[in-house]
Amino acid sequence: MAKEYIIIAALLIVALVAGFVAAEDVVQLNNDTTTVSDTNASSDTNATGEASDVLNGTASAWKIGWQRAKIALTFNQEKKAMEELKLADLRLIQARIAAKNGNEKAMANALEAHDRIIEKVQARVAKMDGAKDEAGIKASAEKLTGLARAIEVHQQRIEILKQKLASANLTEDQKARLENKIAKVENNTQKLVQLQESKKENLKNRLTAMTNKTDEEINKIIGIEKIKEQKGKK
Repeated sequence: MAKEYIIIAALLIVALVAGFVAAEDVVQLNNDTTTVSDTNASSDTNATGEASDVLNGTASAWKIGWQRAKIALTFNQEKKAMEELKLADLRLIQARIAAKNGNEKAMANALEAHDRIIEKVQARVAKMDGAKDEAGIKASAEKLTGLARAIEVHQQRIEILKQKLASANLTEDQKARLENKIAKVENNTQKLVQLQESKKENLKNRLTAMTNKTDEEINKIIGIEKIKEQKGKK
């Protein structure tokens, strides 16, 4: 019975948090000169081919609000980082649609929100040092590999955004200002890539020190060769 009350309470908290943060985003959208919407598309497709709902108007606020609520109720730090990266993805989609609609202010706001999220992800990844034995190191490496794949998709979203900005109905001055913001987005995301790679290298060094495995065997365990193969194919 106690478990049922806990579940009900958790659901109520999710609903309240989602509603609150959605209201925040609705106010932000209403303060813009135009609504962040895409009337010419029914879905957004990410780099893996998975379709997601289009962000427009209040719908975008609820989707972002719901994702923020999920983050608030996720306590595992690795999973929390992945959920935050999904939220950053939503902000990139929001920025892309704003670009399509020629809304500089909405795009700038979405990019600034994106950077704040990426900084949180960086802080969480920086703390991923809990592995002490071979099994723990392997588990940590798998989490970092999953994060690397998610970051690759994220980087592809940034490229799509750059293409959308190039054809946006904005003045050259507006585009220049937004290009500077996108450059900051790229730089922050690249820092996350470097941090993830540094963490993997640390895991490799620790595993090398505690085992007699060859460099090839350790790379396979850590997943370094797998990432190199994926990058080579791309």
